Amino acid sequence: MIVIFLLLFCFFSTTSPALALTVKDTLSTSQLSYFARLGVGNSEGSTILNIATSANPSINTNNLFVDDVIGIGRSNSNGLDLYTVKDISNATSLIIDPSLALTNATDGNIIIAT
Repeated sequence: MIVIFLLLFCFFSTTSPALALTVKDTLSTSQLSYFARLGVGNSEGSTILNIATSANPSINTNNLFVDDVIGIGRSNSNGLDLYTVKDISNATSLIIDPSLALTNATDGNIIIAT
């Protein structure tokens, strides 16, 4: 019985490694790691951001970390202003530095990080 097991094990247990030919393409493709929108209740001068919890790829703060740089869309142009995440308050709010500018405080403005 043991001899049969060893013969079968030796015969069928050979494996060959898979070639990682597409790793470069995967790692060099730039993708946003975070895309959300400002929720209700954000105002100029605030350092606490509330994010929208529906209809976005990111509906919570799970992919954000302290010291991440985020860009927040301007309501009066196509530009972004950069902020640093200082703390994650909970699943739907975070603390930023510097404080939120008036042009970034509009509900629905985008929040992105790479």
